[in-house]
Amino acid sequence: MAPHRPEISDPDLLQQAIDELASIFYIIKPDGSLYWWNDRLADVTGYSERELADMKAMEFVPESERELLRDAIEQTLESGQIRIETYLETATGSQYPYELTGKRLSSSERDFVGLVGTGRDISNRHYEKSVQDIQTPIQSATKAGAISTWNWYIPIDRFVADAEFAQLFGIDPEKARHGIPLDDVTARIHEDDIEEIREAINTAMNNCGSYEKEYRVRDQNDDVRWVMARGEVRCNDDGDPVQFSGALTDITAQKQYEQQLEAQRDDLQLLNQVLRHDIRNEIQLVSAYADFLADNLPEEDENHEYAEIIKNSAIRAVDLTETARDMADTMLSTTEEATELHLPSVLDQVIDNLRAAYSNAVIQTESGVPDIHVKSSDMLDSVFRNLISNAIEHNDKEIPRVSISTEYSDNTVLVKVADNGPGIPDDCKETIFERG
Repeated sequence: MAPHRPEISDPDLLQQAIDELASIFYIIKPDGSLYWWNDRLADVTGYSERELADMKAMEFVPESERELLRDAIEQTLESGQIRIETYLETATGSQYPYELTGKRLSSSERDFVGLVGTGRDISNRHYEKSVQDIQTPIQSATKAGAISTWNWYIPIDRFVADAEFAQLFGIDPEKARHGIPLDDVTARIHEDDIEEIREAINTAMNNCGSYEKEYRVRDQNDDVRWVMARGEVRCNDDGDPVQFSGALTDITAQKQYEQQLEAQRDDLQLLNQVLRHDIRNEIQLVSAYADFLADNLPEEDENHEYAEIIKNSAIRAVDLTETARDMADTMLSTTEEATELHLPSVLDQVIDNLRAAYSNAVIQTESGVPDIHVKSSDMLDSVFRNLISNAIEHNDKEIPRVSISTEYSDNTVLVKVADNGPGIPDDCKETIFERG
């Protein structure tokens, strides 16, 4: 005769055994209300025994999942048993992924009298799937560019990450694979960056939106590494954040290269300042001697004309150092943002300075300059200064004449500089304009 299980005559022993289960245990009446449950249901959901006694099965899942549960119960009536994956919603509104099973309970007459089942937390399975979902679209990039992934399940504060992420943050890879609190991760962020990162995370959670930040972390050797993090927060139907997934890229090499370029820019800036300072000092000395010669030589002396030429050349040389300064500032600038400049003021200042430098030239504007602001770099005055001074210096007429006109339409202004000189030879145009 085959052995059989002994009957448990002590109901308290049976109750205690079911209460010790790691899974939720429940019996549901035909109307969907609870008939019996173990302590685990109260522990997980946070409802009191009195509250549970008045609840129906549909109240334990989010509204978006209730149709699924209703269909599952109906299917149990037909097939006798069912197994589904859904979310269990607690008294505080938190949601956890659960696998629910159900089996039909029948009386001796085979009438349906209820449904018995269990609920098992499958958070770990969801974490692994989430990490896999993140890795799949960037698998090729991971092989080429040291990209790592993470998934933070927000309601239970479990942060899961791959081995590459753990290495960058100096975290035990095995612990990261199974999940750790977010605070264990943020503790590895550089102290100068942590507050900004916390604020960015909170913003993404509040907005159920995206996240993108560059910051520093300390790796397993406690060395500082730069990372770029991009992620997305997923919320439930009530707008509560439930999952934060993303990818991380090690950009340390890029940051080191940027710092090297920054140092080189600083060195070039200093060299430019020193050279301009020394050149201007020498030019001032030349200009002073030229003034002395011009003042002490009679105008009929042929050397008086040479002294005037030296004076004018010295003035133009000073202008060249200013142009060099403007070009260096623009070329070595780390930003590309245009500045709003008042066009009439810029042109008037340039024209006034050039009239003083070239007293024998006539510089005039036609029909006035429109009273507008334009977006440009700080080199705009250098552009105008070069155009007008070149029109004067390369003019073969006794009295160089330069005319400046403007055309304004469709939020665009065109500034034209014309002169009475010979113009640019055809064989030189391609070379000049190719240089920009």
